[in-house]
Amino acid sequence: MKSISMALALAALAVGTIVGSTNAAGLAKSGSMERVVTTKNVGASAVESEKFSWSGDRLRNEKYTVGGVLVQIKNGRTLYMYDPVGKEAIKTTLPDQLAKSVEQMLMEQAGPVTGGKKVGAAKIAGIDCDVYMMSKVEGGRRKSAKVYVSKDPRLPIPLKIEITMGKGSQIVETRNVRLNVSVPDSMFSVPKGTKITVKALPPPSTKIVPGAGSPK
Repeated sequence: MKSISMALALAALAVGTIVGSTNAAGLAKSGSMERVVTTKNVGASAVESEKFSWSGDRLRNEKYTVGGVLVQIKNGRTLYMYDPVGKEAIKTTLPDQLAKSVEQMLMEQAGPVTGGKKVGAAKIAGIDCDVYMMSKVEGGRRKSAKVYVSKDPRLPIPLKIEITMGKGSQIVETRNVRLNVSVPDSMFSVPKGTKITVKALPPPSTKIVPGAGSPK
């Protein structure tokens, strides 16, 4: 089957290293949203998109790239990496260090930007956001980021990020947000007839990188 990322489905939201924690009370218990990632470099550009749906501790991520569609489904500690074209899936059980709930994953991204300067306000996907600017020199090049953090306690995470480094740039933008809505149970299981292979995750010492292939 196609190589499927071993990263947890919310990895695409993981700009969480630049934000602090906040209170979990009031977080949306279910919902859906889309993210579009536009990357530009000298003479080239690429656009990828993702769809997220969650309910309780169940999460589905669909990633659309030039290589096709990759689907990850988290149902508690069970993770499926599903290839809808080949109708195959890898099933694994998340170890303790990776067995975070959806609430925990959202919380890790919530709150004000650490090290950023608040520069204004804006609306993203109809949600009021605080806007922060960050800048640093990395590898001899100046890297800057503009981060739009939702003020809605139901989803207090970055909804848009604009990154510039040298002559390259990347924009991650959230669209079509729906919170506390009913999500069908079928979204959190693989279709009948899917060929399922059970595999263990790499040892804890192995670094799991978003976009890396699944273990052979």
